Amino acid sequence: MDEKELSIFLENFDHIDSAFLHPKHGLYGKTLAFDCTMKGPVNHNGFIVDFGWVKKSVKEYLRERFDHKLVVFNGPDHTLIQSNQGYELQFKIDDQLCYYKCPTQALEWVDDEVQNVNEFLSSQLEDFLLNTFKTLTEVKVRCYLPFKEHSYSYTHGLSKHEGACQRLLHGHSTTIKVEPKHDVNHWNKAFEIFPHIASTDQLHKEDDVSYILKYTGNEGLYELKIPKNRVWLIKPTASIESIARHLFENHHNLSSLEINEGMSKGAKISTKPM
Repeated sequence: MDEKELSIFLENFDHIDSAFLHPKHGLYGKTLAFDCTMKGPVNHNGFIVDFGWVKKSVKEYLRERFDHKLVVFNGPDHTLIQSNQGYELQFKIDDQLCYYKCPTQALEWVDDEVQNVNEFLSSQLEDFLLNTFKTLTEVKVRCYLPFKEHSYSYTHGLSKHEGACQRLLHGHSTTIKVEPKHDVNHWNKAFEIFPHIASTDQLHKEDDVSYILKYTGNEGLYELKIPKNRVWLIKPTASIESIARHLFENHHNLSSLEINEGMSKGAKISTKPM
């Protein structure tokens, strides 16, 4: 008689909106989703593991380690200093020295040498699930970009937000729909720098080549030195509403524009009918 193998799965059961600093790929934002398949013995309640507990535990784990943070992978140009005030990270963009000061909960440092970010995140979540749910015998996690359409990336921080969105370096993937339709190359060019989107009230100082962005939220002080050519300065805030308005007003002859902020949320702007 053939032996039967039973597994359970969760699709697109959680996601993160994070910024990443990688020695090879540089600074960029990303929205990443997760699927998982789990194997193990069926317990006395009739299931391998409670889906509800898995989703709750994973959500807490991702929020604690990766979501709405800057995830920094160790590299030759990355130096992290910790003080009573939080972290100071020194790094380079296009050979230009930059720094980022933030509370400790806004940054995750990864000491390992990581080539593929998605594979690293998958392995971290697999280890967490196996260590948390001891009866599981095998876990496979897939980490992926959850959009069928062409997507773009940016980082930002919301100085007036009271939650994790206040963190000056977190990020998103986004899709854009406009009427009349534009060639995808038009938006590729706009987002090819992986822009950091900042509001004018965040600007603290500037010189010929750099901006220093600075503000204090309820988590603590945030300060970032970054090349000017990587920044969009917009008004009045760096929210998705302001981003939608900025793109709409700076790309002429549009009748409507819809932009996602990560998954299942975003903003839409259109001309009013006469």
